[in-house]
Amino acid sequence: MSRPKTAGKKAGPIPAVGPGSKIAGINDVLRKLILINPTKKGPVVTVAFQSVGFKLLPLEIFKNEELMQLTTKFLVQFNKIKYLPKEVNVLVNLQHIDIRHNRVKSIPPTLFQCLFLEYVDCTGNIIRSIPPNIKNCVYLQTFICENNKIKAIPKTISACEDLHYLNCKFNQVLILSDNKLQNIDCLVRVAALEELKVDHNALTRLPENIHCMAKLIHFDFSYNHIQTLPETLNTIISLKDVLGAHNDISVVPESIGKHQLLRTLDLRENSIKALPEDIRRLRTIEFLRLGKNKLSTLPENMDIMEYLREIDVCDNHLTEVPFNKSLEIINVANNPFPPLSETPKSSIARIGEKDLARTMTHLDLCNTSLDLFPIGGARGPPLPIYVTGGQQSFADVFDSILRALSRILLLCSVVACVQNV
Repeated sequence: MSRPKTAGKKAGPIPAVGPGSKIAGINDVLRKLILINPTKKGPVVTVAFQSVGFKLLPLEIFKNEELMQLTTKFLVQFNKIKYLPKEVNVLVNLQHIDIRHNRVKSIPPTLFQCLFLEYVDCTGNIIRSIPPNIKNCVYLQTFICENNKIKAIPKTISACEDLHYLNCKFNQVLILSDNKLQNIDCLVRVAALEELKVDHNALTRLPENIHCMAKLIHFDFSYNHIQTLPETLNTIISLKDVLGAHNDISVVPESIGKHQLLRTLDLRENSIKALPEDIRRLRTIEFLRLGKNKLSTLPENMDIMEYLREIDVCDNHLTEVPFNKSLEIINVANNPFPPLSETPKSSIARIGEKDLARTMTHLDLCNTSLDLFPIGGARGPPLPIYVTGGQQSFADVFDSILRALSRILLLCSVVACVQNV
């Protein structure tokens, strides 16, 4: 005989924590910050606690069975949190965590027990180290630890084979000498890395085995103390952008660009005295930034750089700068050019007469001691050029402006006539 049903028995409240707990059982204030998103595979949850002034994370989040299973994104940036609870590992399907701009002192090793983790951003905290068990996160693609107090990268990071983006700028990566290169050696063995930012650190050299980063596209090591560029840098075929401004580099390797199609070469504020003689290896560069070095000459055949859009060679020792027709931005300020009245055939004297003027949008001639203003001419088109400074004759400046304005007015008149036809 079956047991008779109990009449009138009401279901109890939905538990917020413990066995059988559901999101519906969490208090209203927190539940409003929990976003449930339907997908083809079922619902996933984003815990959106950003910018709510939390000093401590509510522990019931890590004791709710439904949240433990469904949470894929955990967003707690811009709060006042001092530590991330070790219980974070109960979020077994966590893929994305953002703890930017808090007061976190350490990353709990339990975070890297979340095996499906793909994205970690801990920018703007006071973290001093990265737990070595980061190697568990074989699906990790992006790791950002900018503006912390990290001094070394664990060698185990090389196990993160899917890591594409690593940003460690504004830290204190110091272990770079031949006997202490473990952290950097293991880093360059992360074969999938496409973008590496280690600017604003205290690096004194780059590892010779940097060529192991075979998929690297964007490499930013600016604002360090690096003195030489390794020859092996040119063997990274995928490399497009080399950003090494504000270092102590004195020589650009002859081999740079040999096996690459470089797009950006930024070596401003170094101690470079000359560029490689064979400029053909740099023919694909679009942005060439060499301001504040010790250059006295540039290769004469720079006209083969047909994709060059920007050239910055300000604050050098140049008396002549070869140009080409593709240039849009030119900065030659603070160079000792001779008077244009004495060198009427120089490249600067002919800027306004050549096809170069058609593409230029910015020209900086500040403090070049020129005695004439080189822009404008009776046959040229109106020039959309922004000019700063210099010691040019005001009469020549106004004459050039009036000529440009007259061409613009003439063009407007022609357009008006066509519209009236």
